[in-house]
Amino acid sequence: MKNNHSSIAPGLKYIILFFIILILLICTYIYWYSTLLKNSENHLIKFNKNLKNNEIEINWDEIITKGFPYRIEKNLKNVELKYKNIFIQTKNIKIINQPWNLKHFIIKIENEISVKNKIKKLKIINDGLISSFKIKDKSNIRLSIQSKSLKINSEKFLIQLFNPELHIRNFNENNIESVFITKNIVFPLKNNEAHFENINLHGSILNYSNIKIKDIKNWFINEGGIDLKNISFLINNKPISFSGFISLDKKFNILSTLSLN
Repeated sequence: MKNNHSSIAPGLKYIILFFIILILLICTYIYWYSTLLKNSENHLIKFNKNLKNNEIEINWDEIITKGFPYRIEKNLKNVELKYKNIFIQTKNIKIINQPWNLKHFIIKIENEISVKNKIKKLKIINDGLISSFKIKDKSNIRLSIQSKSLKINSEKFLIQLFNPELHIRNFNENNIESVFITKNIVFPLKNNEAHFENINLHGSILNYSNIKIKDIKNWFINEGGIDLKNISFLINNKPISFSGFISLDKKFNILSTLSLN
């Protein structure tokens, strides 16, 4: 009996030690997760503050946080973005972080988006709209937006985009590169529907550093512009491509060069 007791006791000690370590690891993870949760909220507050510095105001009714233990998911309810007299509204925006990478945001909008001012109103009906936003530093920011379809509806027109994708990145601190791709754009005319197929727009915004939205016109005149390259699409199975550059003069007239194939 004495030998049996002595052989069981060490095994029991290892089991107890295992559970103690496991509990400590779980407590450490919960503490780490709660710290990251606060940091994630601070990122959101800082982002909101940066928008206000550019005269953009964003408000929401409440934030519901969930996703433990694998992710940090914030549901923003009844979101309204305001710039001067333009209002953008949607019922729910999901902002998702992985705990190990707080500078990578997954943003989902699964409901209708309303854009309006005092006179006009625009509705955007989306199917599976999702975006990825990565921030490493000022010289390495990437944004990707894609959806199965987007229907843009106003009182005067209706446009539907199938499988649209928008990819934006800055390749240095002053210039932004962008690519827009869509399989098909359809908009109804009086007698039939117009189709633009396989659209690929590749361009860049030059010398944008430290520009505010209110100064965009002056930036166009004095420093920057939009460089358009590798723009191509099909109309009735006929390929069309062009490239060019757009800027403004002091009277806000468009200055552009265009090369069409």
